[in-house]
Amino acid sequence: MDQLQEKNIKPDLDTQILSDFIYDLNIARRQLSLYPPKHPQIISSSNTVLKILNKLCQFRAEITLGIAPEALIFEQNWLDEKNPVYRDFARFLSSLDIASISFHAGLETTELIQFNQILRQEKQAQENAGGIPALLEQRQIKNITVIPIDYGAFQASTGEQQADKNSANMLWDDFLQGLLSGQLDQEGKVVGSKERIDPALVAEILNQTTEKSPGKVIDYDQVISSFIAKTQRTESQNNADIGEQLGILAKNLSPDLKRSFLNSTFRALDQHPETSATILGSLPQEIISEALQQKNSEQLNISSRLIDLLGQFSTTARGNNVHNVTGAGRHLSDEMLKSRIEILLLEDNHDAYIPSDYQKTLDKILVGKVKGTVPPQTAHILKQNMEKQSVERQCCAIIFNMLRNQVDRDVEGLIQENLTELSRFFLETGDFQSLQEIFIRWSQYLYGGISSARFLDENVLADHTRESFMNEVLDSIEMWGKEKYDEICSYISEIGEPYAELLIERLGNDEQMTRRKTWMRLLVELGSKGHQIIIKTLQDKRWYLVRNLLIVLGRQKGVLPMKAVHQLTTHPHPKVRQEALRILFRYNPATANRLLLKELSSGNKETLAAMIPLAELSQDVKILHQLHHLLQSEVLNDEDLILKKLLLDSLAFLGKPESIPVLAKLLSKKGLLRTRRQKDLHLEIIKRLGAYPPQASGPLLNAVINKRDRTQSQLAKAQLQLHSHAGGQR
Repeated sequence: MDQLQEKNIKPDLDTQILSDFIYDLNIARRQLSLYPPKHPQIISSSNTVLKILNKLCQFRAEITLGIAPEALIFEQNWLDEKNPVYRDFARFLSSLDIASISFHAGLETTELIQFNQILRQEKQAQENAGGIPALLEQRQIKNITVIPIDYGAFQASTGEQQADKNSANMLWDDFLQGLLSGQLDQEGKVVGSKERIDPALVAEILNQTTEKSPGKVIDYDQVISSFIAKTQRTESQNNADIGEQLGILAKNLSPDLKRSFLNSTFRALDQHPETSATILGSLPQEIISEALQQKNSEQLNISSRLIDLLGQFSTTARGNNVHNVTGAGRHLSDEMLKSRIEILLLEDNHDAYIPSDYQKTLDKILVGKVKGTVPPQTAHILKQNMEKQSVERQCCAIIFNMLRNQVDRDVEGLIQENLTELSRFFLETGDFQSLQEIFIRWSQYLYGGISSARFLDENVLADHTRESFMNEVLDSIEMWGKEKYDEICSYISEIGEPYAELLIERLGNDEQMTRRKTWMRLLVELGSKGHQIIIKTLQDKRWYLVRNLLIVLGRQKGVLPMKAVHQLTTHPHPKVRQEALRILFRYNPATANRLLLKELSSGNKETLAAMIPLAELSQDVKILHQLHHLLQSEVLNDEDLILKKLLLDSLAFLGKPESIPVLAKLLSKKGLLRTRRQKDLHLEIIKRLGAYPPQASGPLLNAVINKRDRTQSQLAKAQLQLHSHAGGQR
């Protein structure tokens, strides 16, 4: 099995069941973003997880999964790190600072649903409630145990540093130890913590590690978020010192690592506004300027609040931590003021600008304490309908309604940003119908002649056809399973050609047959949209890839690239020629018959094994006679016997009465010493006589029954019964 590294897993555990458990557990978690907790779909998926858990717990009291940032661990074994489902689940749980989860025998449906609800809460809300273990205890979820990550393990272990864990220096060392966790020096040893750590040295180690493992992605979010949270308990001046240290570290990182590091830092600072101003204000000027430039070029994702702070710090002197902001001194027109207020209300903190009386009324509505004239029964129905609806889908509906008419360029830009974010949300929650609708509706607007966006500046379609995004969609097939396959297939078919190259690449490289079949099915669904890429790949040196692509073309409906197909009838490998001829029989039977007759006359056994089954597509008498000729040759070895069985299968499929005399002649052959292969051939002939018309094969079967060979006689009687049964049905 390729999904689990099962070398050291105890034999009393079925690794396929464990894999199913992880898959369905991940699906049950994701579905809560689509349906309310009491929805039948949520209950059904949770029950599926519990059934699998019961199987796993037949010989054990619990199942425990260890959580690494990019992988899952079971009984000290790393589960397949390439599996997209495991990676997705591990990343999510790791982002919540979870070290391990145990699922105990006896877990109930309500407990699992409540646990998944806890996982969906904002991380800050979880921390305010005391963490996930405390929330489990509050909700009396007794059959799930969560062990959080102990960030105290990141701190240095010297005796001198045990005295004051909350000091700024200790925090900085803890933070750097967190960055170095799992990192190795040039000699392959873990970097120690006996001395004060130089941030420039840390940057150098991280740079070297990345150079050694260019495909490795370093995720800073977890350790930086914890670090920034701890700085709230330190003095403001110490935080300023920490900001300077952060700047030194960032300054010495390589460009790619710096961008990733700054993105994580700004996300963490945005979640902790109490310390963000002090830390940002102490960053080196060049780091602030670079961050603003990368934000303008969309390389960094920084909130509007932090942008304002960075803007202040980048244009003012740093004297005594006092920052003076000078206005532009330019009078704004009413239209300009109106447009800026509209943008202001679109920002994340729009609730700060809502009048207090109106906000109180909204709060009452949200908690259900508002009185009105709507009858209770009607209100209950309305509430149920609203619970079943997705807020994100409703946002899409509003945007689609706006796109019926031309909108201003600025509004169009905001719409693109919203649709891009919604696309990401729908991908992560498995709502591929909405994802497809975004692509269709934005395409209609963009190509409808009313859009002011230039194709080079367009973001929505560009995001949907970005290679990383498309790979996530393809990984989702295994992640969501059969439940979402049709939706994903429909979405991929809508996108069309951009997916063809990725699918062909996976088809050529994937070692698992089930996944190769999936990629082939998707290529079939693409139809003519993928022909251009397929035609180019038909020149590939890998015969098995070319053969599979011909199978894809053969399963498609409509017009096919027959010129490219015809060229492959001379391919060196017989299995490629076989599929090319199979397609040719649909469009040009005369040419196909001529080429097949040539192949059947070649005498090459590998070629014959590939071409004999194609005779079933032919009605040419010459092909039939060649089959008869091949059948009457001597059986010298087991390979010859296999070819004879293929010939008998094709002749039985055709069911021509002209074949009966040839079969009778073979059955009548006698000799003092009949070989085992000859006896086997006689039995194979008799087994297939029931496929011929009764009038033609009946006399031969009766003749076999009258022979002394008991085995042959019993087989012949069984074939006659098939005739009588078929006649009774008619």
